[in-house]
Amino acid sequence: MPLEFTSAEKALLHSKGADADAQSYVARERLIRTAMKTEKGRMLLGAETVPFIRQTVDYQSIARKIFVVDTYEQGSREDYDKQPIVEAYVLGPNGDIIRYDVGRDTFSLYPFKVAVNPREDKLRYVRRRYAMLDQIQQKASQAIWITEDTKCFALLSAALPASHAITVSGGKLLKTHLSDAFAHVEHHGNMLRVATVLVDPKALGDIRNWDYSGWSDSTREEMETTGKVGRMWGADFYAVPLPGYDTATYGTVFCLAAPEYLGILLEYLPLDVEDDPMARYEQAFGFVYSEAIGLGVGNPNGAVKVSVAA
Repeated sequence: MPLEFTSAEKALLHSKGADADAQSYVARERLIRTAMKTEKGRMLLGAETVPFIRQTVDYQSIARKIFVVDTYEQGSREDYDKQPIVEAYVLGPNGDIIRYDVGRDTFSLYPFKVAVNPREDKLRYVRRRYAMLDQIQQKASQAIWITEDTKCFALLSAALPASHAITVSGGKLLKTHLSDAFAHVEHHGNMLRVATVLVDPKALGDIRNWDYSGWSDSTREEMETTGKVGRMWGADFYAVPLPGYDTATYGTVFCLAAPEYLGILLEYLPLDVEDDPMARYEQAFGFVYSEAIGLGVGNPNGAVKVSVAA
């Protein structure tokens, strides 16, 4: 196996879907099979999957939409400014929630590792002749962004002031409920404005029944065909499954300030990949993907959660 793929081989590896005809598909699978036979080849393949996974996680991750994403520079301080009149909350290295009390004007983050180990069975690959490497990439991407989002929402829920966790009755999300949630964020000062609204599938069903006379035709079309519902009252609305919430029982909505007024996602170590040496003993292909990040909410007043009682 050569020390690296040629530019033509890299282009072949990244061709798929509409970009790959039958001949290039066969050549791509042959290249993957050859590379999988050696440790060096598997490492080269793994390295080629990282940019796709990083791009997919950046696109899918809720945490990376609602928090400022920063990169750690070795040897630098991990302190971030906060308003002395509010508390700050960060996720500790063992998954615990660490609180910085009122009066302090900075808070520090702590790194924790996110690691996933997607595998594909060799026999399934041989019998079905499907794109094994694509399946591994999809599994890794999904596992990473779900892990990030689950930790993000656990932290965000713990950081919410009691007055910012609102439960409304009646079984439906109304415009007045959302207007009140916006007011909970915006009454704290001129700098805080709701920039993002995250809506779970049940609450989205209520929004679909609202009067859309104030929304354009293109916004209504976007709502039906993409995860982004549209814009209203100056905020972007996204329809997303919220980790940790039982959507069969509740409709849940988060109204959030702009990332720079809410929280930080600090990348200590960028996404990396290693060969999975144990996969061969289970007649499988696989890689181990890992990153180290830190999460912190510097201004809990920038978030409101609305739960609609079923």
